[in-house]
Amino acid sequence: MNKNKLLNTTVYLTFIILVCFGVIGGCGNDSDNDLNGEDDMGTLSTTLNISNEGVATTVYAVFGSESCTIISDWSTISCTSGNTTCTTTINDSICSFPIASGDMCTPPLRADCQTSINFAFDEEVVTMPCGMTAGTGPSLAEININGNDCSKTPGCDSPPCDCADISLVQGYKLPNISMTLSKGPTTLGPTLGATGNQDVFGVFPVGCTNCLNREGCPCGIDCNDTMQCHQGGTPNDPDVPCLASQPTGGTITINILAN
Repeated sequence: MNKNKLLNTTVYLTFIILVCFGVIGGCGNDSDNDLNGEDDMGTLSTTLNISNEGVATTVYAVFGSESCTIISDWSTISCTSGNTTCTTTINDSICSFPIASGDMCTPPLRADCQTSINFAFDEEVVTMPCGMTAGTGPSLAEININGNDCSKTPGCDSPPCDCADISLVQGYKLPNISMTLSKGPTTLGPTLGATGNQDVFGVFPVGCTNCLNREGCPCGIDCNDTMQCHQGGTPNDPDVPCLASQPTGGTITINILAN
């Protein structure tokens, strides 16, 4: 996977659309896809959970232009506290929904096609994508489900695969988050704040566009200081990867942590 995240972030933020995985392939015919469960071929979709171990907050979901799961599919989201709806915000590619403390929500995903969504918490990513000061943009949980370009990352040997990472490229903001993959490397994160993520699996540290380096000084972050980036290896094969994957059909859980 080409993870030159600076180029992706710059281009898409210009159009106020944040997509960090790029276009990997077509979604196929949406009419042939079911939501969470078996389709006519008996294939199961990946399950997505969002678990809130902290205080009540708002989840913001940024849908990639290539995603076959779309906002209207989330008119009903099942949560342990009851159903909720993801409501479109100021941009038609972004919706938000509340999540209570101790709650778990399971948004539906379409099966047998690519879903690409990035998640922020407590702050809408398009209103102040880089934060008020350098390095204070929102933390992002990024997923790309049923894709063809994940097999070069730890966890999945051949497509279709699910990719996941925690991106602090634009900056760090509470809450701390982690992710779990049921069929791949168990845990990504947790984030440790704005600094100290050099050895944290599955996390792009603040401003580190290719895991090991800062290219192009995203969001006004000092490009000359790479000590907060991962150390060792190459951007395509870092000693501690910033991205993980699993075979499609498992469970991805995004954990909003208590701080």
